[in-house]
Amino acid sequence: MSKKRIESEIEFKNLLKNPLRLFGWIYPYLFLIFLVIGIFYVKNMDNVSLNTLSPVITDSLAVPAKIEMKKGGILPAVDLTKIKSPGEEIISKGKELYNANCLSCHGAEGKGDGTAGAVLNPKPRNFHTLEGWTNGTEFGQLYKTLQEGIIKNGMAAYEYLAPSDRIAIIQYIRTFAEYPEIGDEEISTLDQQYNLSAGTQVPNQIPVSLAIDKLINEYKSEQSEKQN
Repeated sequence: MSKKRIESEIEFKNLLKNPLRLFGWIYPYLFLIFLVIGIFYVKNMDNVSLNTLSPVITDSLAVPAKIEMKKGGILPAVDLTKIKSPGEEIISKGKELYNANCLSCHGAEGKGDGTAGAVLNPKPRNFHTLEGWTNGTEFGQLYKTLQEGIIKNGMAAYEYLAPSDRIAIIQYIRTFAEYPEIGDEEISTLDQQYNLSAGTQVPNQIPVSLAIDKLINEYKSEQSEKQN
């Protein structure tokens, strides 16, 4: 069996013949190089990730809201007899309205896990749990919430929706859990408070830009009359 001879000095000619022996010398240098690069990166991490471009911020006050011109009128009265026993048509309509107006915060299944509600505190209401509601879980209390909103909880008011649409949303929400039964007295009180059976007066609506022009023209006309 042959024994390897221990060399007292490195013979560089033999290193050229057997390049693998160079690895033992190269490894420490590579380690030092990576170590220096790592230290440099950590010390300059803030500068490396710094965004030198200023964000573009649009002044929302300078952008007029685009509101379509609509003629006002009286919305049809609510059929109070259908509040206690809504049909599939009303619940189906309520689901469509829920998906359009409520899903982003309350989630598709009404569990308060919508993407838009992730940043809210407190979290959006879980419609499957009937404890801890601000206004309560009775039908009239749910209608009050949609009509007036709950500012302190970040709940927007939906008074711009037709009363029948708000009722449809409530009927769909009530399918998530066993909500309190609706009584005749409760319906009567709700009607007296919000005048549901008499219809709803809707005012005319014009674009913001047109409204501004009208106000300017009226002001100029008043100033012209004063000068004359």
